[in-house]
Amino acid sequence: TKKSTIKYFVTTEKDSLKAVIEDAGIEPQETFFIDDSEMNCKAARELGISTYTPKAGEDWSHLFKNK
Repeated sequence: TKKSTIKYFVTTEKDSLKAVIEDAGIEPQETFFIDDSEMNCKAARELGISTYTPKAGEDWSHLFKNK
């Protein structure tokens, strides 16, 4: 009988963000990441991305208004 092998691997948030950056061809220093997870934002900051973590129900449209 033939044995099948199942491989498992874990992708970290940081690895996922790196893949998106590379695929999109963007510069981390020119990127702004908004996420409700502090863990995701921390991973983005470690890559040089500016982040914002809104509070639940917060209106964060002020981030995009011209001054």
